[in-house]
Amino acid sequence: MTSMLSIYDMGLKALVFDKAKSVMGLTDLIKDSAFDHPDVVLRHIAEKRGSNSVGFVSLWRNTTQGSLVRRNYPAATRRGTLAIDRPRGQDYLSASASPLDLSYSITFWSKSLDIINSVVEEFSFWWAETPALDIEIQAGDSVPIRAPIILGAFNDKSNTSRRYEQGQIYSVELSVQLMAWSIKLREIPTIRRVIVKLYDASGPGGPDQWREHELLTIEKELSIEEPVNVDPQPV
Repeated sequence: MTSMLSIYDMGLKALVFDKAKSVMGLTDLIKDSAFDHPDVVLRHIAEKRGSNSVGFVSLWRNTTQGSLVRRNYPAATRRGTLAIDRPRGQDYLSASASPLDLSYSITFWSKSLDIINSVVEEFSFWWAETPALDIEIQAGDSVPIRAPIILGAFNDKSNTSRRYEQGQIYSVELSVQLMAWSIKLREIPTIRRVIVKLYDASGPGGPDQWREHELLTIEKELSIEEPVNVDPQPV
């Protein structure tokens, strides 16, 4: 099962790529973006493309921290129950959530300073909006999660001091915080039938006098976390 952190990492990368591709002239999410540290991402992109070329987006998660502000939100203090269909019948999953604050560095790379300036202008409109990463977990029932995005400042990371050795590469880093949720799913044992064995004292004796009886008939499958308010059938 893919971790929630990996889902947020890849989801944010795809969202940023989609917003930057028209400004930067990017077409391929795999070859034109990378989840890697800025110190090694140029080599990473060169290996994926098969050549040393610049003009891409990279992303790296710097810190992962539990959110003190959101830990008392209802979503963090209550558990939910999800139904999931299986061949043997319907089972239930217990869902709990933990708030996480994820900080990222998103870096835009180009040989053109004008393209970098255009990226900054394009993403500045995000400040006026309410950006968020929307994901959905499929576990029987659909679980939508909306993670608001808080945009920080753009910082120049261009290699100006090494332009005569490497050639000029312009890059700008955008600091981003993602208000995420980690979801834990736990299977709840489900009661479908209650069977008891009763001894028939009227017979001649022996193991054949034990009879199985269905003590409880449950029309709706119940989890052990639900009250069972069904009268047992007479034996």
